[in-house]
Amino acid sequence: MYSSAFLQAIVDVCKGYETKKCYAGVIPNKIEARVREKFNVPANQGLLAFIDFTIFSYAKDGMAIAENGIYWREYGSVSFVRWSTLADLENIRVDHNIRLGDSEFSKNGCPLPGEKLLALLTELADTARAYAAEGGISAAERGGSGDETLEQAIVRICASFARNKTYVHPIPRDIEAKLRKKHRLGPDETVLSFFNYALFGKSGEGVLFTNKGVRWNDARNYLLAWEYVRPAADADEGASQTLLALLHQEFTRHLSPLKWIEWRDLLAQVDALPQLAARRQKAAELENAAVDEALRYLLLPYNGCEFYRAPLPEDVEQQARARYRVPDGLAIWAYIDMITYHPGKYGALLTQAGLHWNSPGASVFLPWDEFLRADIAVKHASPKNMLVLGSGQELSLEESTLPPEQWIELLERLRSLPQLGRLKERELVEPHLDDSHPEFDDMFIEAICRSHSFFDKLSSYSAVGDKEAAVRISFRLAPSERIVAFRDDSPGQDGKYGLLVTGRSVYVRLPMDSRTVRESVLPLSGLEGADFFVEGQSLYHGNELVYRGGGARELLVLMNDLKLYVASLEAAGNPVVYPYDAAYAEPWNLPVPPTDDTRWIVAEGGMLRGIHTAAELAWAAGRGLLDPERTRFWRRGLAEWISAETAGFGGQESL
Repeated sequence: MYSSAFLQAIVDVCKGYETKKCYAGVIPNKIEARVREKFNVPANQGLLAFIDFTIFSYAKDGMAIAENGIYWREYGSVSFVRWSTLADLENIRVDHNIRLGDSEFSKNGCPLPGEKLLALLTELADTARAYAAEGGISAAERGGSGDETLEQAIVRICASFARNKTYVHPIPRDIEAKLRKKHRLGPDETVLSFFNYALFGKSGEGVLFTNKGVRWNDARNYLLAWEYVRPAADADEGASQTLLALLHQEFTRHLSPLKWIEWRDLLAQVDALPQLAARRQKAAELENAAVDEALRYLLLPYNGCEFYRAPLPEDVEQQARARYRVPDGLAIWAYIDMITYHPGKYGALLTQAGLHWNSPGASVFLPWDEFLRADIAVKHASPKNMLVLGSGQELSLEESTLPPEQWIELLERLRSLPQLGRLKERELVEPHLDDSHPEFDDMFIEAICRSHSFFDKLSSYSAVGDKEAAVRISFRLAPSERIVAFRDDSPGQDGKYGLLVTGRSVYVRLPMDSRTVRESVLPLSGLEGADFFVEGQSLYHGNELVYRGGGARELLVLMNDLKLYVASLEAAGNPVVYPYDAAYAEPWNLPVPPTDDTRWIVAEGGMLRGIHTAAELAWAAGRGLLDPERTRFWRRGLAEWISAETAGFGGQESL
């Protein structure tokens, strides 16, 4: 309730402009009754003054000043401005029309000259501004009781904007039935208010407030959840999450029962509700929950008959899994359908693995890690627009129910989820590395890789050049990890897929099909217990696929050599002395055909020399390349490193 002092001050201002058809303080009963009927002034709001704009004093058009604000009626349409809104206005003008900020009203038939009408409005604004500075107006306009629910508060606020073609809960049954059918409302959704945009009749065209949020119909049904409603004052009006910007065309349509300034005021009141603040807090808590829960909550503003959040309807999920080839074990978080009459055909499917996109003529899959790194832009083209991700991945919007700008907003909000953001950083158990005694020697690991035919001698090390940045992004490498070998299995040789070795781990990225990428990280510290085997063209570790493609058998030999090297570090009598220059011990170039002999790891003069078969070592010893006094050997099954003589490579007699 406004203070009696404030209301009396408003009456006193209006009395200074009393003339024919201008009433202040005491208003004839017949005039007041007609004003309340035509201007929709609530019965609990006192009428303080009235200026009649009609020629014959019919009180059908004009300016009614009530306890809660100013009502205008022109051409059968009513507008309302609260006192706090009037106090905030910096621009009040009267020329051919009355201009309050961004809103405009006709002054046709006003009994006051333009300069007097401007003076009246300016005095009313100054009076409201003075009381607003004392906090009296904001407290009065908050209203409500402490135990009021969010739904009850929204109904109360909407009731203060009651007009022709506006309805507040409880909605007439015939109108509610049409709304439920047109907007496809579920039984758990309650209609709180409806702003009808239809010229004739009681259709479902317009803006609808429910317990879930704001709905509107523009060829399709849309829902913006209350948690994401923001008044223009709190965000850039160009931002699509701002309801006023999102619905600018709807709110400013000629048939809207409220003017732009009224929509802004109404939503500002809703935004200030403590009940809504509590719901937003819950939204923030949910965004810190499991990623699927947070993702489902994030999609609330984009709800509608074409949007499905987990759990999906059974028929939609079956069609989507079949269309996108998603196995039963892979959780579906959400599905955005682009064709309402054929669910599951074209759209965007969000799963645990990533973003699946199916549109006419193209199917695209982006793992979440690639999606998080991709730039997002719109390519405007005829006859269809495209979303462009990353370096040129195009997603057609030919059948999309959302405009490109809302797609960008949705994807950017999706990218901002902290749960997905953590996918950018792979959780690795990194061994403690001491500068004086490194656990792994990446120079020796590189020598092992170069000695195997799995890596091409000419092309498998090009990742240290211009391609390195792209490879590091794809494999999510820490800056501290040096790439010692990389086999590029990407069709375009762009570094997205393949096998990469660093001084700490082996990384594998495999395109399983057009939609799925399999990633494996094998820390060198964990290789000792690994059980690798080859089946067909694939390398497995236990029941897990590690690598698939040409060279699987060569890769098995390489992995076993890496295992041998890691195991040798734990053997007693390790002859390697740190620090040392690993490049000093140049590897042997031994012209001995490869065999399945037992493989030995060799150290000479305190430096690792290489991993060789017994036949290679016998040949080296026989040619005098091996110094028996300075060389030590180790193989699997030995408790400690042994001498050349003990190993059987003592000299010429080894031939």
